[in-house]
Amino acid sequence: MKKPKTFDEWLQAHDQDLYNEMGRTTDVSKLASDIQEMLTRPTDPVEAFSLEPGQGETYSSNRPTLYAHSTYGRSSVLAGRERREFVEMWNSWAEARTALDEVKKKIKRFKYDDFGEQGGTSHIPIDMMVSHLPDDTDY
Repeated sequence: MKKPKTFDEWLQAHDQDLYNEMGRTTDVSKLASDIQEMLTRPTDPVEAFSLEPGQGETYSSNRPTLYAHSTYGRSSVLAGRERREFVEMWNSWAEARTALDEVKKKIKRFKYDDFGEQGGTSHIPIDMMVSHLPDDTDY
């Protein structure tokens, strides 16, 4: 199965009702492996992580969500702009912090900013992301 890159892809890949009713535990080994891959990928390596309430252009959730932050590469029309990728979501802040503490034990260089339950967001509205592009409607 293709790894989802956005929250919407993730949501489509999982039955949200089943997730909410049954809950689940995080596979810390898989999460650590995914994070290690993000930190060491040859193009657009992740520079930082943040734990915050889930928020994007088309969704908002109070559930703790881990995002990876990097910069769009030269081949993108968003080259040089901040890139934020969904990594994982949990049912509670305690569950999220426990899982991330385990990841920190496995990957010494892994750190994240914890925005907390009442914290802010690293979400950048799409209008700001594309503001440098020409507003050309001639096709």
